[in-house]
Amino acid sequence: MLEKISRFVFKAFDLDQNGTIDFNEFMISYSLTSRGDLRQKLEYAFNTYDRDKNGFLDKNELKEVIYGMLDLLGADEKTNDPKLLAEQCMSELDSSNDGRVSKKEFIDGLSRNYSMRAFLCPFN
Repeated sequence: MLEKISRFVFKAFDLDQNGTIDFNEFMISYSLTSRGDLRQKLEYAFNTYDRDKNGFLDKNELKEVIYGMLDLLGADEKTNDPKLLAEQCMSELDSSNDGRVSKKEFIDGLSRNYSMRAFLCPFN
Protein backbone atom coordinates (compact mmCIF):
# COMPACT_ATOMS: atom_id res chain seq x y z
CA MET A 1 0.00 0.00 0.00
CA LEU A 2 2.90 2.38 0.59
CA GLU A 3 3.47 1.99 -3.13
CA LYS A 4 0.01 3.51 -3.74
CA ILE A 5 0.84 6.60 -1.71
CA SER A 6 4.15 6.85 -3.57
CA ARG A 7 2.26 6.78 -6.87
CA PHE A 8 -0.15 9.47 -5.64
CA VAL A 9 2.74 11.70 -4.60
CA PHE A 10 4.73 11.08 -7.79
CA LYS A 11 1.71 11.87 -9.93
CA ALA A 12 1.09 15.04 -7.92
CA PHE A 13 4.71 16.21 -8.29
CA ASP A 14 4.80 15.35 -12.01
CA LEU A 15 2.76 18.41 -12.95
CA ASP A 16 2.98 17.91 -16.73
CA GLN A 17 2.36 14.14 -16.39
CA ASN A 18 5.35 13.20 -18.57
CA GLY A 19 6.59 10.45 -16.26
CA THR A 20 9.48 12.44 -14.78
CA ILE A 21 9.82 15.11 -12.11
CA ASP A 22 12.06 17.97 -13.14
CA PHE A 23 13.60 20.47 -10.74
CA ASN A 24 10.87 23.09 -11.25
CA GLU A 25 8.10 20.55 -10.57
CA PHE A 26 9.91 19.39 -7.46
CA MET A 27 10.39 22.92 -6.13
CA ILE A 28 6.76 23.93 -6.81
CA SER A 29 5.44 20.81 -5.12
CA TYR A 30 7.85 21.05 -2.23
CA SER A 31 6.93 24.68 -1.67
CA LEU A 32 3.19 23.94 -1.72
CA THR A 33 3.49 21.07 0.74
CA SER A 34 5.83 22.79 3.14
CA ARG A 35 5.06 26.50 2.94
CA GLY A 36 1.59 26.97 1.49
CA ASP A 37 -1.36 28.08 3.56
CA LEU A 38 -3.97 25.56 4.69
CA ARG A 39 -6.19 26.07 1.64
CA GLN A 40 -3.28 25.53 -0.77
CA LYS A 41 -2.25 22.36 1.05
CA LEU A 42 -5.79 21.00 0.98
CA GLU A 43 -6.14 21.83 -2.73
CA TYR A 44 -2.85 20.05 -3.36
CA ALA A 45 -4.00 16.99 -1.39
CA PHE A 46 -7.31 16.92 -3.27
CA ASN A 47 -5.57 17.15 -6.65
CA THR A 48 -3.22 14.37 -5.57
CA TYR A 49 -6.09 12.06 -4.59
CA ASP A 50 -8.32 12.81 -7.59
CA ARG A 51 -6.81 10.04 -9.70
CA ASP A 52 -9.16 10.35 -12.66
CA LYS A 53 -8.95 14.17 -12.60
CA ASN A 54 -12.73 14.59 -12.82
CA GLY A 55 -12.85 17.18 -10.03
CA PHE A 56 -14.42 14.81 -7.50
CA LEU A 57 -13.34 12.09 -5.09
CA ASP A 58 -15.48 8.97 -5.08
CA LYS A 59 -15.58 6.32 -2.37
CA ASN A 60 -12.97 4.18 -4.16
CA GLU A 61 -10.50 7.07 -4.42
CA LEU A 62 -11.00 7.82 -0.72
CA LYS A 63 -10.57 4.15 0.15
CA GLU A 64 -7.28 3.97 -1.79
CA VAL A 65 -5.97 7.03 0.05
CA ILE A 66 -7.03 5.58 3.40
CA TYR A 67 -5.39 2.20 2.66
CA GLY A 68 -2.18 4.04 1.76
CA MET A 69 -2.26 6.29 4.82
CA LEU A 70 -2.91 3.38 7.17
CA ASP A 71 0.02 1.57 5.62
CA LEU A 72 2.20 4.65 5.86
CA LEU A 73 1.32 5.01 9.55
CA GLY A 74 1.81 1.30 10.22
CA ALA A 75 -1.78 1.01 11.47
CA ASP A 76 -3.50 -2.33 11.72
CA GLU A 77 -6.17 -2.66 9.03
CA LYS A 78 -8.07 -5.15 11.18
CA THR A 79 -8.80 -2.52 13.83
CA ASN A 80 -8.96 0.37 11.33
CA ASP A 81 -11.26 -0.82 8.53
CA PRO A 82 -10.42 1.27 5.42
CA LYS A 83 -13.85 0.64 3.90
CA LEU A 84 -15.60 1.89 7.04
CA LEU A 85 -13.24 4.87 7.31
CA ALA A 86 -13.96 5.74 3.66
CA GLU A 87 -17.70 5.62 4.35
CA GLN A 88 -17.24 7.87 7.40
CA CYS A 89 -15.14 10.33 5.40
CA MET A 90 -17.69 10.33 2.59
CA SER A 91 -20.50 10.93 5.07
CA GLU A 92 -18.60 13.80 6.71
CA LEU A 93 -17.34 15.46 3.52
CA ASP A 94 -20.13 14.91 0.97
CA SER A 95 -22.38 17.80 2.05
CA SER A 96 -24.36 17.67 -1.21
CA ASN A 97 -25.13 13.94 -0.70
CA ASP A 98 -24.38 13.11 -4.33
CA GLY A 99 -22.01 10.22 -3.57
CA ARG A 100 -18.84 12.14 -4.35
CA VAL A 101 -16.71 14.85 -2.76
CA SER A 102 -15.99 18.04 -4.67
CA LYS A 103 -12.83 20.05 -4.11
CA LYS A 104 -14.87 22.66 -2.21
CA GLU A 105 -16.47 20.01 0.01
CA PHE A 106 -13.04 18.48 0.68
CA ILE A 107 -11.47 21.82 1.60
CA ASP A 108 -14.43 23.00 3.68
CA GLY A 109 -14.80 19.67 5.47
CA LEU A 110 -11.13 19.24 6.31
CA SER A 111 -10.85 22.88 7.35
CA ARG A 112 -13.49 22.16 10.02
CA ASN A 113 -12.34 18.69 11.08
CA TYR A 114 -8.77 18.64 12.41
CA SER A 115 -8.65 14.87 13.05
CA MET A 116 -9.69 14.02 9.51
CA ARG A 117 -7.35 16.68 8.12
CA ALA A 118 -4.39 15.29 10.07
CA PHE A 119 -5.10 11.86 8.63
CA LEU A 120 -5.92 12.79 5.01
CA CYS A 121 -3.59 15.74 4.56
CA PRO A 122 -0.14 14.94 5.95
CA PHE A 123 1.16 18.26 4.55
CA ASN A 124 -0.20 20.14 7.62
